[in-house]
Amino acid sequence: MLLRALLLIVIMGWSLRTSAAMELRPDAVGPAYRAALPDSLYVLSGDARLGDLAIIDTAGRTMEFAVCPRLLPNQDSVKIDAFPEFQGTQIRLGPEDQPQAEVMTARAQRGESPLLAWVLDARPVGGAISGLRIRSATSPPTGKLRIRSSNDLETWVTVTQERAMEAAGHWVLRLPAITSAFLRIDGLGVALAPDWQVTADAQDQAPQRDLHWFAPEAQGSGEFFTQRSLGIRAARITSRSTNAGPVVLSSRAAHTHAWHPRWRGELLSAAPLVVNFPRLADPHWQLRSRDPERGLQLELAHDLMELRIRADTPGPYEVQIGGPGAQLPCDLTLWQ
Repeated sequence: MLLRALLLIVIMGWSLRTSAAMELRPDAVGPAYRAALPDSLYVLSGDARLGDLAIIDTAGRTMEFAVCPRLLPNQDSVKIDAFPEFQGTQIRLGPEDQPQAEVMTARAQRGESPLLAWVLDARPVGGAISGLRIRSATSPPTGKLRIRSSNDLETWVTVTQERAMEAAGHWVLRLPAITSAFLRIDGLGVALAPDWQVTADAQDQAPQRDLHWFAPEAQGSGEFFTQRSLGIRAARITSRSTNAGPVVLSSRAAHTHAWHPRWRGELLSAAPLVVNFPRLADPHWQLRSRDPERGLQLELAHDLMELRIRADTPGPYEVQIGGPGAQLPCDLTLWQ
């Protein structure tokens, strides 16, 4: 049975109401309740791990609780980021181990070089990869492809050379179980298209963390700012145009620091493009395109966190900033 309770958040003299708490499986001590963390707490907490909270019940008692990332159910397939490698460029690991293009020729800098390969960041899969699925509206992979694997983007080992099989609107490449961090698709007489979207078939996948999306503060000229303490794990870019052309997403730690490119590519439709990151603490972000009038919009995401409260009543509770922090770990059987 679900018990619903209103979680009352009181912060710095003001209050807000958020979603109902939900009963978890009780143990010998009593039931447990959980609720998604309100958006305001991500901004107001000064601790990167949200370790400065306290939860108080109506009797004034301090509750034992945990602050934990909300996990998604395991998925059979995971969309992974694909980085185009053009003639005269090379994908290398940049700051925070984020793949980025190193441009070595003027022709590549002008965007005039042919597409040679796709470099795939397979780290978000969290398990072995048994296959790749490719979607393309303009140029499907109708010939032979070579798949190589690497853990550092420097040393590559050939995994397979074969033709992709068409299946239900996409093209499938079967692979032996691969646990490498990166994969590379080379076309062997096949034209590679800039609109390829790649999904990995996962085996023994580790649980994935859910995301909390928000709009950073726009500061003009394609620049944005966020003061959230949790690291940024993804960005979502949208355009009012059906073809915004080449776009560069960058971030930096402070105004005095140089911009670090985090993603470079083309927006070929008005559909949102999602880019994943290992986890970035940079508060300053920038979107650049050849035509600023295209109306680029940016959303960012960090881990979606939830409060797990050990209590014998469903609330309401006060959540205060400046408390001792969580006393309980996230792996208790109580939370299962």
